[in-house]
Amino acid sequence: YNYRFFFEKTDVERLAIDEKSMSDNYFLPLALDEEVYFPIDEAKTIDISFVGKLSEDRVRVIDLILTTFSDKKIEIYGNYKTGLKVLDRKYNYYFRGMRKYYKNISLGPIVVNRLYSQSKICLNLHKPQSVYGCNQRFFEILGAKAFQLVNSNRYIEESFEEGKMFVSFDSDKELLEKIEYFLKHDAEREQIAKNGYRKVTADSKFSDRIGFVLSKIGF
Repeated sequence: YNYRFFFEKTDVERLAIDEKSMSDNYFLPLALDEEVYFPIDEAKTIDISFVGKLSEDRVRVIDLILTTFSDKKIEIYGNYKTGLKVLDRKYNYYFRGMRKYYKNISLGPIVVNRLYSQSKICLNLHKPQSVYGCNQRFFEILGAKAFQLVNSNRYIEESFEEGKMFVSFDSDKELLEKIEYFLKHDAEREQIAKNGYRKVTADSKFSDRIGFVLSKIGF
């Protein structure tokens, strides 16, 4: 390849074999498709929502939230069927008492956008391999002008203003404290969501990323 673009910055350095190839490798973060994720006027009827694949780490964090905030309306969407009978039986046994929280459904973008708009707090949990680069959900939540609570991530913290455009956490204790705080402070939560929306629509759309690619390949 003449040019390679990576949404995880550490891959740029890891896969650069020599000085020449390094010049053709670029960090290209993911972005917002503003035609799919955008603000809609919905009542905030859901306290906390999460959309994504379930993993052991994510289930641990979500279970902590469910235990601590059992009186809140919480909705978790993600297909947790593996196709392996042994694991599927295990998952079915584990989740059977939590069906009001865990929804074994894959949602389309239109429904996800509406869910974000209905949620007071949109939880975003990055996988451990995201060192300097973030997932697609980060941009989608901001694009819906929704409040985002996300685990700490170097790229996000250097590119967006923590506490003004999104809120992050580094520990279980901090996560629970921030959930409790922002569920009680509607105006502050909504202002952070507005700030994040302004930022992501200003310079983090896919059209912005395409412009970067074209500038690097000489168009």
